[in-house]
Amino acid sequence: ARNDASESLVALRSAWGLLWEPGDVWMRQRIGAAFLLMLGGKAATIQVPFLFKYAIDGLSEPVAGAAVAGGADPATAGLFAAASLAPPALMLAYGATRIAADGMTQLRNALFSYVTEDAIRRVSLRTFNHLMSLDLAFHLDRQTGALTRVVERGTRAVGTVLSMSVLHVIPTAIEVS
Repeated sequence: ARNDASESLVALRSAWGLLWEPGDVWMRQRIGAAFLLMLGGKAATIQVPFLFKYAIDGLSEPVAGAAVAGGADPATAGLFAAASLAPPALMLAYGATRIAADGMTQLRNALFSYVTEDAIRRVSLRTFNHLMSLDLAFHLDRQTGALTRVVERGTRAVGTVLSMSVLHVIPTAIEVS
């Protein structure tokens, strides 16, 4: 079991190495922008329940909303000074924050899709070059067509691992922590 885990870690490190090529500044900028959009989207997503809470509190008890804004609870009173806003303004802020969070997530996905596709292209190219460098006896002794299907599945797996880890696992870990 330990050997499988270490092999998986080596494979994941290798896949991540495809993202951060040494001389590709454009790709690094896209990754950085996608990371910033991920952080911004998660920050907005985390604020949504608080805005909704303050809007509901303001609708149910206008006096309680003013008490929170006055500093009754220092941990939450500074959050956008949300309780001092009127409930309709809070509902608008709630909607705008939801739209901003979803927009940042979609823009992050769009930016990162180019990165993922480039990584898949590079893996395919490296594999194809390796296959072409093998001697003729290898190709005559084996079923090269079946091998290309396996290579295609492998490159799709690399894309899936990268996109799932960057677009789903890491953002969820940030949101939970």
